[in-house]
Parts: sequence; structure tokens; C-alpha cells
Amino acid sequence: MKNVLAILCGLFVCGAVTAQQIGGAGHDNGMYTEASYGELTDDTGTTLTITTAGTWYGWVSATASDVAGGNLMTADTSATAPCTGATDCDYLKVGTKGGGTYLMTLQFSFSGTGGAVVQCHVFENQSSVAELGFDRKLGVGGDIGSASMTGLIALDPNDILDVRCTSDDDADTIDIAHGQFTLTRITP
Repeated sequence: MKNVLAILCGLFVCGAVTAQQIGGAGHDNGMYTEASYGELTDDTGTTLTITTAGTWYGWVSATASDVAGGNLMTADTSATAPCTGATDCDYLKVGTKGGGTYLMTLQFSFSGTGGAVVQCHVFENQSSVAELGFDRKLGVGGDIGSASMTGLIALDPNDILDVRCTSDDDADTIDIAHGQFTLTRITP
């Protein structure tokens, strides 16, 4: 056992690890860095109306439920710019010290116009990230079902991420029972 411990101590710095080394306030020595994360949620039962098929409409009913804040990550849930197109959106913005690789999750439980094919994607700086989204055909009975996405994305400081949805027909609705959009940095 002592040989294994000696080998491990040779590979790593042995000793007490302080809270600052694992992400304490203001500490960034290149090896450890502060946790950066953000989450938007929606449990209000809001409706997103798709006026024109194929046009992306922003999610505008979110609440910032857990955000690192400051120079790591911020949230804007006032449904304003920087989103363009048919509607504004709520978004997460990477702070000046928040760049890195992030685990991203998006989950919606929703119903809506029966038979509609709904697509929701994550947008990074006004562009759809096609591999970070989902498609779901809604049942005709109004049942609530879920759709989700999980993936990795490399983000730079000041990147802005939002969620937008569209459908295959004009005047479709998406009735969101629960929504969650989460970013968690896994490497700086």
C-alpha cells in the first residue's frame, strides 16, 4: 500500500487540498478554476405560439434558477435582445472568465397542437447548434410528453446561448408544462 501511495504522490501533489484549490473565490491557477454554471427553468405552463412554420421562436418564459454569476455566467430572463427574428428570448451568457467545455442539457415536457412536429434547438450567438436539439411529433389527444437533449459544447467568454422552437405548420402551439436548460462547465 505504501508503494502505491508513493507512486500516487509522485504523480500528484500530496497533502491537504484547500477549498480555494477546488474552486474557491477568485482562485485560478490554471489547474483548478471556479465552477461555472447556469440554469433556466419554466414550471408556469406557458404557451409558445409558432405563427409561421419553419421560423424559430425564442423561449421567453424562463426563470434563472441557479446561475454562477459575475464573471462566470449570467442570465437574462427579460425576453429581450440579443435574439433576433420573430421573437426575443431568455438566455445564458458566458462571463469573461467562464470559457471552457460545458455539459449542456435541455428538457421540455409539453403538449400543443395535435399532430404538429416540433423542433427545439439551442442557439449559440444567433446560430442554431443542430446537434443540440430535438424533434418530437405531438399526439392528437393533448397528452403531455417530454423531449430532451444532452451534449458537450466548447464556449468562449461572452457567448450567448438560448433555446428556440419551430414547427411544421403555421399557428401551432407548444404548451410547456416544464422546461429546463442547463450549462455546467466540465473543463476550463
